[in-house]
Amino acid sequence: MIKFFLQNGFDVYLIDWGEPREKDHILTIDDYVNGFIGKIVNHILTEKGLDQLTIFGYCMGGTLSTMYVALHPEKVKNFVVMAAPIDFDNEESLLNVWAKPEYFNVDKVVDTMGNIPPEFLNGGYMFLDPVGNVFTKYIKLVENVDNDAFVRMFLRMEKWVNDGIPLAGETFREFLKNGYQQNLLIKNKWKLNGQTVNLKNITMPVLNIIGTYDHLVPPVSSKPLLAHVGSKDKLELIMPTGHIGLSVSSKSHRELWPKAVEWLEPRSQLDTKKKGKN
Repeated sequence: MIKFFLQNGFDVYLIDWGEPREKDHILTIDDYVNGFIGKIVNHILTEKGLDQLTIFGYCMGGTLSTMYVALHPEKVKNFVVMAAPIDFDNEESLLNVWAKPEYFNVDKVVDTMGNIPPEFLNGGYMFLDPVGNVFTKYIKLVENVDNDAFVRMFLRMEKWVNDGIPLAGETFREFLKNGYQQNLLIKNKWKLNGQTVNLKNITMPVLNIIGTYDHLVPPVSSKPLLAHVGSKDKLELIMPTGHIGLSVSSKSHRELWPKAVEWLEPRSQLDTKKKGKN
């Protein structure tokens, strides 16, 4: 996906959040949104001599990006968000059911663990589709064992899926409580450092990318974004694939990303005499 954007003339900066150490369990969502994202955006704008750039957020990064864009719209030229949980009040995904306060005591989990281990998170993701994740995918591997391209992709995905890092404890606590349990984002009631995250402040062009078969972030969780932002220039792209397939499947590379670039390119031309896209 990144290679596709680079080949089409875009400069791409990818945020590496780093791996939270034990003492980093105190990091909050404000630290990630106004701290990490904010500093990185300011660095890029200064380095490139720009006033605005395009923000692209994926999954939980999409939710965090939505918060940043709503709080700092003056720095964002376009907003692209993919497979991001925005409206948490649904039961289309088991995650939304499991996270209900009557079933999940997030305070006890965070107070006991500190940072949330990747094994804890991956175990939950696996049981969203236990048959597919434990049996079906290995049957497909056996059926395609003579297909070198299939085997290479399978091994890459297995390495990626099992190469997780911890999630900062306080960030996990806040995301579960304010998101899954109280659904504050879509209600414009989520506050970061005393500032209310108001989706109506998002008035720049918005592209919302959704996977039809996403069992982590179902379409019903992502689709409401466009109805709540203040932008008039907005588009929804839906692909018949899952959460990860949006970025790695051959179908997405053939059909989704050319459409995304076609939408983004005219909205990204620099207004200055400099050549390029931001």
